[in-house]
Amino acid sequence: VVANVARGSAAWNARLRKGDLILSVNRAPVKSLGDLKEMVKSDDEQILFNVQRGQTALFILIQ
Repeated sequence: VVANVARGSAAWNARLRKGDLILSVNRAPVKSLGDLKEMVKSDDEQILFNVQRGQTALFILIQ
């Protein structure tokens, strides 16, 4: 679950929000915070997040 998103950051501008549940990164399932950190660190160009916000599933592309 996203704890915080800094206003003006790439994540904020892509509309990632506090409370979003991250399901996958670049279509690979996220099973732990450690997984998430490694996935984000390994790809610095674009990152495709699949998140759940309430009852809605969203894809968010961060560049």
